[in-house]
Amino acid sequence: MNKHLLKIAPPKQASGWVSWLLLLALALIWGSSFILMKKGLTVFSPVQLAAIRVSSAFSILCLPAFYHLRRLRHVPWAILFLSGLLGVFIPAFLFGYAQTHVSSSTAGILNALTPVFTFIAGLFILKSQAASPYKLAGVIVGLLGSVFLLLSRSGGRFSIDIYALPIVVATLCYGINGNLIKRYLHHMKPLHVSTLSLLCIAPFALVLFWVTGVPGMLQTGDSHTWQAFFYLFLLGTMSTAIALILFNTLIQQASPVFASSVTYLIPIVALFWGIVDGESIGWMHLVGMCSIVGGVVLIHRG
Repeated sequence: MNKHLLKIAPPKQASGWVSWLLLLALALIWGSSFILMKKGLTVFSPVQLAAIRVSSAFSILCLPAFYHLRRLRHVPWAILFLSGLLGVFIPAFLFGYAQTHVSSSTAGILNALTPVFTFIAGLFILKSQAASPYKLAGVIVGLLGSVFLLLSRSGGRFSIDIYALPIVVATLCYGINGNLIKRYLHHMKPLHVSTLSLLCIAPFALVLFWVTGVPGMLQTGDSHTWQAFFYLFLLGTMSTAIALILFNTLIQQASPVFASSVTYLIPIVALFWGIVDGESIGWMHLVGMCSIVGGVVLIHRG
């Protein structure tokens, strides 16, 4: 990443306004995913949430997945399956479980840890990153911000909010997945990786969709049940499927550096929806967000 990410790096093409629209659309979609999970969890369990989310995304991307499958040879199915687990399936469960206890705004802020754990995973697990003073400082600042958010007031004392830890684990999964793709799937187009990794995990999501009784709930459910299902269907189709297409388009229209700037905007959107929904936003949220985003900026500058 270049050294000017304190200001969002400008698009590289003349049609810059299109790239800005795509960036803002992505920030709105991904930043809104946490409030959609919160609304869906009023009816469905975390396991059902994950099943609906992945199944909905697959309903949009199944045709592209089979189309790309016919055009590829020597598909690395094991790595694609692992990528699907770490990049979609496991985080869907973790976020669902966490958001039965933590606010959507907190979830959105902690999600910004993804670049921090991408660097950590590359440095210590896959040995694909090089350390620098900026990057190491960014890791420390980002992790301090997450620790600050994990602290909650309880009876006038600070205590660890263990229910926010699954979100931290989910961002670690995202970080490991990003390094796996970079090392083992670099020869494949991003759209191929995303559609085929989703194809690998879709059967498990479809089985869970039926086994956990989602069809029966929809058949006998009231308008509130269908409304919650719509929120999760929107989560899967927009936040997973459509956002993937927009992100790949943005990389082609502008640059990976410009596309990565969405990391800074997602927590702001998540905080906005939290305020609209009546969540309590305190100074700890703001300090934690600034610390995490500041850590990401330092990592990118390094």
